[in-house]
Amino acid sequence: MTSEYCPIGNTKNCSKPCKKGEYVLKDRMGLEFPIYTDTNNCNSHIYNSKITSIGSKDLNVDSIRIDVLGESIDEINYIVKKQSEGERLEGEEYTSGNIGKRV
Repeated sequence: MTSEYCPIGNTKNCSKPCKKGEYVLKDRMGLEFPIYTDTNNCNSHIYNSKITSIGSKDLNVDSIRIDVLGESIDEINYIVKKQSEGERLEGEEYTSGNIGKRV
């Protein structure tokens, strides 16, 4: 999710604490959602606590975007391979995303 609101340094004279550490939103179950900020315009990018996987095989798209946060090169290669095949990532460290039409 991208937000124009910055939950880290939301003050009138922001001292940009986002440049000084790593931040997360923690839910009631203890899952941590990493927050990354664009320090040019202070937009916040809040990611899922797990890698979100959407199978693209049945989508009519020419390209996909993969955000790499802290994955190893082996994980990145695996993710790129599975996505290029249009497959979902399976396992405990992944969560399934779904694209649906709003009714």
